[in-house]
Amino acid sequence: MLQYQNENIGESFSFKCRYHKKYAVPPHIHEYSEIVYVESGSLTAYLNGEKISVPENHAAFIFPNEIHEYTAETPCSIWCAVFSNDFVQTFFRLHSDSVPVDYIIDLSSRKAIFEELTKTTAEQILRRSAILHMLFAELEGQTKFTERIKSDNTLYHAAINYIAENFRNDITLCDMAKSLGYHEKYLSTTLHSLTKMNFRAFLATYRINHAKSLLKGTEATVAQIAMESGFSSLNTFNRVFKAATGKTPSEYRRR
Repeated sequence: MLQYQNENIGESFSFKCRYHKKYAVPPHIHEYSEIVYVESGSLTAYLNGEKISVPENHAAFIFPNEIHEYTAETPCSIWCAVFSNDFVQTFFRLHSDSVPVDYIIDLSSRKAIFEELTKTTAEQILRRSAILHMLFAELEGQTKFTERIKSDNTLYHAAINYIAENFRNDITLCDMAKSLGYHEKYLSTTLHSLTKMNFRAFLATYRINHAKSLLKGTEATVAQIAMESGFSSLNTFNRVFKAATGKTPSEYRRR
């Protein structure tokens, strides 16, 4: 089942960079950007359903809201950087309606750039932004860009954006279909084929993930988090949260 990750909702300049061996992650999607640099071996991945291979000393760029997964088919050691898009605003302004022809570039002569990125600290926002723009400039220099083609994934991206903007409100599938200009049944069928969830379950999952981030990262009360996450009452929040996680919100926060 496709997973949507929204753990950095509401955060500016969110950044994570981790080293992995035997890297395997099931199909997922998120609204931030990702760069995977292969230090040794070869990474086998799927991007929007297409199988790709990222060789040693190469990097793959994952754009916001693109379905991707990593498999253990081939041994490798990698660095994975995941970051909010405010780090590279200039790049996405220039390429708002386009995507690269090739998402993989050769960093063998410029790997020091990525190595420098792994050493930055949370306080070095400008430095991180500059390094990330240098990496995206490498992408721009090594490949051409083409117009983004509309597909079921495009619809999924639009639905995700709608939910991200409106999940705090009492929204329905009908509301989303009208807003996006799609027939309600077609929208429901397409989303279910991608996520294996109906609209209500998907919306609840999004709200729960948002609540998790607030429980971990803020001092807000459980009642405040329930309201902030779009739940109509504290009782509903407790019931849905426990059904999804096996714990009450308070237990989740303590653990």
